[in-house]
Amino acid sequence: MTAPTKVQFPSFQLTIAGELHAPAPGAPARKGSAVIISHPMTGVKEQTSTVYARAVSQAGFYALTFDAGYQGESSGEPRGLEDPHQRVEDIKSAVSYLSTLSGQVDPTRIGVLGICASGGYTSYAAQSDARIKALATISAACVGRMTRTGGVQEHKREDAAAIAGALEYAAQWRTSAAKGARADAPQMFDAMNVPADADEFLKDAAEYYGTERGRHPRSTQKVPLASYDLMVAYDSFNFQHLIAPRPLLMIAGSRAQTLHYSRTAVQAAEEPKELFIVEGKNHFDLYDDVTGSGPKLVEFFGRYLGSPKPSSKNGRSSASAMTPRGESHHRSHGAVQALIDNTSHPYNAFRSTRSERTLEMSSMNNRRIRRPLKAPERPLAVRNEYITDRKTLLIVKPRSGQGLGAGGYKIQDESGINQFIVTGPRDDGASSHSRRNTTYREFHDVTGLPLFTLPCKVGFQNGWEVKLPGTRSTTVVKGGPRWAVGAAAFRDWTVTFQNAAGASGKMQAETSVTLHVESHGNILTCYDIVDGDRKVAEVRESIAHNRKLALMPESRYKSSYHPVLDIVVVPGVDLSLVTSIAVLLSDWVFGSRHGQLRAAMSFV
Repeated sequence: MTAPTKVQFPSFQLTIAGELHAPAPGAPARKGSAVIISHPMTGVKEQTSTVYARAVSQAGFYALTFDAGYQGESSGEPRGLEDPHQRVEDIKSAVSYLSTLSGQVDPTRIGVLGICASGGYTSYAAQSDARIKALATISAACVGRMTRTGGVQEHKREDAAAIAGALEYAAQWRTSAAKGARADAPQMFDAMNVPADADEFLKDAAEYYGTERGRHPRSTQKVPLASYDLMVAYDSFNFQHLIAPRPLLMIAGSRAQTLHYSRTAVQAAEEPKELFIVEGKNHFDLYDDVTGSGPKLVEFFGRYLGSPKPSSKNGRSSASAMTPRGESHHRSHGAVQALIDNTSHPYNAFRSTRSERTLEMSSMNNRRIRRPLKAPERPLAVRNEYITDRKTLLIVKPRSGQGLGAGGYKIQDESGINQFIVTGPRDDGASSHSRRNTTYREFHDVTGLPLFTLPCKVGFQNGWEVKLPGTRSTTVVKGGPRWAVGAAAFRDWTVTFQNAAGASGKMQAETSVTLHVESHGNILTCYDIVDGDRKVAEVRESIAHNRKLALMPESRYKSSYHPVLDIVVVPGVDLSLVTSIAVLLSDWVFGSRHGQLRAAMSFV
């Protein structure tokens, strides 16, 4: 195993000592992905941080471990000071340092792993530093809550006596220091001399720090009393929802007395999030036993930072994924509950702070209810092979690429890899007299396999039909504007199809599904695709992929304005079905052939 490289970087007025672990020779290529690993309270980088650094570097990631300011080999006085906000700054400074390693680390692929108290510190850092692209924690804890309750146990509540005692100790320390007294920092616990009647958490700590498992000369468990008034008003998880839409994974042992921190932090976060429980392990077991946590971390960081796109059975690369939501256990590797994500974009001003809440948008004439994204109760598909098993983002690019022609589209994933292609107008061989009504476009996958034919024109009376290739009568999807009274007229659609997912042995009437396509937004166009009371997909003007946006409705009616669209699809839904709907919506709203129709449409 290659020895790590000693490094230093600044953090406020301090110099932080670190070690950079390069990807192991022969490890999978991770595109310059890196993971910053932050150690527990009273710990140093050579302990559990190094254990996890070896695990992720063996899997192809750069791994940066470091000593917190005032601790280990880093600078700062008094030694051992536990300053939560300095700890957070150290993590952000580590991100800054890695971002300077041109040719080694890709600054857009930096993740963070926090252990114990650093599970809290890294959460706090990720809440306010968007450069952290993925966050994982091991045995997370919050030092502020520990100080306010007088311990780590779940049953403990905020204790006035504990708070008063902590503040009094800190006050005495500071006053003595001001008068020139220099007192040694007291030990939080003596790992070599734990009373027989001590709490199990303390015994478990001694088993790690007092034995060869974790003993280190620079890890003395001494914490200056001035730390306590820095910790008492601090909280790691108050704004956990701000981490989204970046992914969160929190790992804890089923026997850990600190498990409740991870559970409540995951509950407070928004999707994508996961609580992964390693059965039979306590808080400190996970410091050096990576049999359960290691593979999960590699999978998590690989998915979000540096994994090649997995191939599907059709040979097309999978689109971007989100982690399964909720709580999973290492003892079971079966299917987990499908991801539900409340995706936000800058123009979605009504974004909920909880995925369970509904979103309400209003216009002058009616009120519109926006639902959170939610997986359907049963799979929805026209072509089963394109059902996604994860939350997926696709990008619809109009008239892009040679040979597509006007009316053509490329549909790509976040990495710019083609998933589907829609050609420009073709002719189905009809006579010239009827040709204007029968021209169509081909919808095929990236290998050239034809999937559907799409109409070139969308009308009020006939709507549109999606047919199987090579046929004139096999309609698989029908859609059209919903005839409603008032401001909603013409802006909403219905889409009907025979559900091919699980349709074997069922009558046609039993498999018929109608989706409602609802328009939202008076600034930028956004359509929700709704199955019953569940929003299963969203089509919207892309903030990230348009060079300019027409922010006023009248600007959108110009035939020259044809923006890139984003599609977000939940697990259990056919990507080709939603993409065909998105293409036809793009034609309906922005297609140059329908300017006279667009003027009649409402986008509020």
